[in-house]
Amino acid sequence: MIDVRQFHLETFHGHPIGAHWTRFWVFGLACNTVGAVEEGSNWSELVRAHRSSLDIMASTGLADCNTLAVLHIAIDIVETVELAPELHFLAVDFLMHVALTEEEIPAPGEPLVPPEQGPTAPLDGCIPLQSLPFAWRREMVRRGQREVLRQLLMIPHEQLSAAIKQCVRHSRNLEEWQAGMVRQLIYHERMKVSSLTYGDRPSYIENLFTPEEITTLTKQERYAAEQFAHLGTALGFRRHLQESLDELTEKARTIEGDTLRLRTELRAMRARYEVPPYLVPELEALLRAARRPGGT
Repeated sequence: MIDVRQFHLETFHGHPIGAHWTRFWVFGLACNTVGAVEEGSNWSELVRAHRSSLDIMASTGLADCNTLAVLHIAIDIVETVELAPELHFLAVDFLMHVALTEEEIPAPGEPLVPPEQGPTAPLDGCIPLQSLPFAWRREMVRRGQREVLRQLLMIPHEQLSAAIKQCVRHSRNLEEWQAGMVRQLIYHERMKVSSLTYGDRPSYIENLFTPEEITTLTKQERYAAEQFAHLGTALGFRRHLQESLDELTEKARTIEGDTLRLRTELRAMRARYEVPPYLVPELEALLRAARRPGGT
C-alpha cells in the first residue's frame, strides 16, 4: 500500500509517476472494449476488471492521483456507452486517439500495434489524456446524448460516496481503511470534472436533472468537500498510521472522564478520519470496562 499521506502531497504538487504506462493502459481498455462489442462478453466484468487494475496502480504508485482520476473517467466513458450501441466504436476511437500518436495509428486494414513503453516512449497522443473527458463530453452534448451525460455525472458521485462510506463505516482493517482514503483522493480529483459546485456549472445541467436532483447532487458535493477537508487534516497529522492508532488505544485504557461523552467523541473522530470504524468497538469496550469518575 502506498503511503497515503505522500500520495496526498503528490496530488497537490503534481509529480507524475510512471506516466508512460498510461497510454498502454488506455490502449488495453480500448482493445478490450472492442472485444466486449464483438464477442458479447460481460460488460460489467470489463469495467470492474479495469477499475481493479487502477486500484493496483494506486497502491503501487504507478501513476499519480490526477492521472488515475482521468483513467477512471476513461472507464466511465466505456461504462456509459454499454446501452448505446451507436457509441461503442466512437468511444473506442476516442480512447485510441489518446493511446496512439499520429505515427502509431495504423492505416485502414493494418493491424493495431500497442504503443511504445518505457521512459523514453512518446506521450503525446492526438487527444492529451487530461483533455479526454472534456472532448468526450463536448461530443455527447453535440449529439444530444442525454442519458450518457447523466451517467457520466452520476457515476463519480456514487463512487465518491462509496469511498467515503468505506472509510468511515465499512473498513475491516488498516489496509481497507487506507485504500478507501486513496480512492477518495482519486475520486475527489475526478469529481472536479463532473462537479456542479466546482467552477462554472455547464448550461446543459438543467436539461439533464430536475431542480430536486440538482439540489441533492449539490448537497452530496458539499458533504464530499467537507470529508475531503477532514481527510487532509487527518493525513497532515498522520492519523492514518498504525502508530497513531496504537497511541489512541493506549490512551483509551487510561483516560478519565464521562464515558458516554467519550464514546460520542469517538464517533466524531471516526467521521474525521482519526480512527477507523473497525477499531471503534474495541475502543468502546475499553471505555466501558474502565471505571471513570462521572462515567456511565
